[in-house]
Amino acid sequence: MIDIGKIPSHVLGAIRQNYGAFDGSDKSYDSNIQSLTPEEAFECYCEWHGLLDWVAILIKTLDSLFKAAATDSFVSFGDCAAVCAEQEDQP
Repeated sequence: MIDIGKIPSHVLGAIRQNYGAFDGSDKSYDSNIQSLTPEEAFECYCEWHGLLDWVAILIKTLDSLFKAAATDSFVSFGDCAAVCAEQEDQP
């Protein structure tokens, strides 16, 4: 289950619109979105931006790159996503 309150607004808006919401602020599909896995939510985000059937490839590629760059201070995909989201929400 996803906490939609923790999803950056631009990402949540794209997921909502991919579900069929009128716009990014339309909350009528939020109960459906909350039941998604992170991978399913990422797939909705990618589909909204025209990246059809790329989710598995993108996730595996990113994981491979993180593993290739792994050091003692390895950052997991989830940690990176949180940092990236914080940076995107800043003006």
